[in-house]
Amino acid sequence: MAIVGAVCIVLGAIGAYLLSLKIVTLKNMVIVVGVSAAGFGCFLVVAGMDIPGWAKYTAAVVAAIAVGFFLRSGETNTSIVAYGTAFIGSLMIAHGLS
Repeated sequence: MAIVGAVCIVLGAIGAYLLSLKIVTLKNMVIVVGVSAAGFGCFLVVAGMDIPGWAKYTAAVVAAIAVGFFLRSGETNTSIVAYGTAFIGSLMIAHGLS
């Protein structure tokens, strides 16, 4: 069992390194987080619905692809970072004042 765990750790480390070379870069960070959040959020919405499992996964993938295409423009990325930073800062200020 320990050998399987060690192999999984090594394969995960190699996969993370290869992903960090091309996909998860500072330039693509907003797109990667946005696509992940869209897929996860869509899956949370459709998880309670009485539909087949393949349809749930298909809906999550379609939502992730749609958000990925939306976030491809550079102007959108800077506004999302600005609005996200403002939102988090306002929450931190409001939490600190209460």
